[in-house]
Amino acid sequence: MEINTKRKKQKNGQKGITLMALIVTIIVLLILAGISISMLAGDNGIIQKATEAAQVTENAAIKEQIQLAVLDALTQGLGKIESTESLDNSLQNYVEKDYNLDGDTTNGWTITVPENEISYHVDSNGEIT
Repeated sequence: MEINTKRKKQKNGQKGITLMALIVTIIVLLILAGISISMLAGDNGIIQKATEAAQVTENAAIKEQIQLAVLDALTQGLGKIESTESLDNSLQNYVEKDYNLDGDTTNGWTITVPENEISYHVDSNGEIT
């Protein structure tokens, strides 16, 4: 008997969510969802920024590997890179990506990493540009 009286009180007391409040809530949620999706996937969104940051980090790692290889070649040549072979051997030990090595002791070398489209110029003194 008590259950029926409670139901009647709820119907007559108008205690509940109105249709207008429900519509407003749904509209606010849709606006928030739209903003979140645009922040996530837009041209300047989080995913784009994360991809760019990963690329910058990978390029910096490659540059550091090349710097270590050049320093190794310099220590083997006692302050100068003696030959293309010594630089190439050092690069093979330190650089994890595929690379192309062109040049000589006179004009310096160009180290190109085709996967990332990066090029570095190294002179016989070990200067990297």
